[in-house]
Amino acid sequence: MTLRTAPALVLAMMAGPAFAADVPLNNSAIANLVSGKQFVIGGGVASFAKDKSYNFSGLFTGKWRATNRSVCITFSTGETRCDKVVRNGRQVFLIDAGGARTLLK
Repeated sequence: MTLRTAPALVLAMMAGPAFAADVPLNNSAIANLVSGKQFVIGGGVASFAKDKSYNFSGLFTGKWRATNRSVCITFSTGETRCDKVVRNGRQVFLIDAGGARTLLK
């Protein structure tokens, strides 16, 4: 390695997960990620039960499914919402129809 290539190598090493591109998860990976788990989203807790039932802090209930590289929730009111699920480095995000990103944690 020469002194001319060293800066490029340092920049390449710095361009890790923080600059990685979004990688959409497939339906199976989404189901494995959320099934039976809870996530803090905004000001509440989203619960994705193994039986496909969904509950958001006791305020909203419904059924969830993984389809088209998204997690979709059909609420008990009949309304449906689908969010794309992507991995960016070590983090997983929901991306809504308007493009807003929510970190799953």
